[in-house]
Formats: sequence, structure tokens, C-alpha cells
Amino acid sequence: MTSLPIPLNWKSEYIMPDIPFLSVAFLDFEASSLDQDSWPIEVGLSWIDHNLEVQTYHSLIQPVPEWPEHAWSPASAAVHNIPRRALDSAPDVTEVAEGLLRVLGGRIALSDAPPFERHWLDRLFTAASVTDQVTIEDFDAITLGAFSSHAFVKRGAIMGHRNDCLARL
Repeated sequence: MTSLPIPLNWKSEYIMPDIPFLSVAFLDFEASSLDQDSWPIEVGLSWIDHNLEVQTYHSLIQPVPEWPEHAWSPASAAVHNIPRRALDSAPDVTEVAEGLLRVLGGRIALSDAPPFERHWLDRLFTAASVTDQVTIEDFDAITLGAFSSHAFVKRGAIMGHRNDCLARL
């Protein structure tokens, strides 16, 4: 797990009253390919802890025999830069699934591609015989809703209103 501090001025000067930072985590998988029969090869999770520090968990995933080898894509490997042979010594699906659930700790997972993350999470959990349910929400939808009525607040003064922010884009 890696800890990256949020810039001090952000901690002390900025608040976002409607964003429950402590109850969400950002989920991302790398996969063998984008095909329907693809399987997860790496999982990453980042969240903000009670000290307002970013925490990160990640793990490679050793494929199970039931996952089809033909679903390995050299084109995908060129993007994520994880060689197939690196997965042979990776943690097994049970260890990864248990670790992911432990660090997720009941948080809601946010993703920029929920259907893909759901597919790979389901493949991981099925292979590990895990029945726990993890909620995966769309990052774009959640942030649009959170920022729709106001933006950051700095020491009680509004730093920008939605229309002002959108006008600058």
C-alpha cells in the first residue's frame, strides 16, 4: 500500500461538503483484453483515509485454468505493459479478492468504466468463490451530481459556481 499526501493547502483551505470522500474508493482493473471472455490481470484501488491521505492498493492476479488463454491480447499488453509471464507468480485469485475486500472496507467503488470493472470483478470473485457484493458507481455520474450545485468552498467563500466553472471549460 502506498500513501501520497494531499497538498497541505487543500487539506487546510478547501472543503467539499457534499462529497463523502471517506466512503468511496477508485477502482481500476487491467485485463487480458477487452473481449467478452477477458479476465482480470491487475486490480488497483485508491481512497482517501481519515488523515486525508491517498492510500493505494494494487495486485497482479494469477490466472486460473478456467480463464481462456486465447483471451490474452498482445495489443492490450502493449497498453498496460504487463507481460503474461509476470502473472504466473502473482498472488492467486483468493488472496487478491480477500485483499481487495479488506482494503475496500465497505466503501463504494467508483470507476470510469463500470461495465468493464463489473465484468472483471465478477470474474475474480467467481474464481475465488467470493459471494460478497461490491457496489460500483460511475465516476462521471457521481461527480457531475456532486458538482452540479456548487464547487469548492474556501474558508466559507464560494470559489466558483457551476455555471462559472462550465463557462471556463
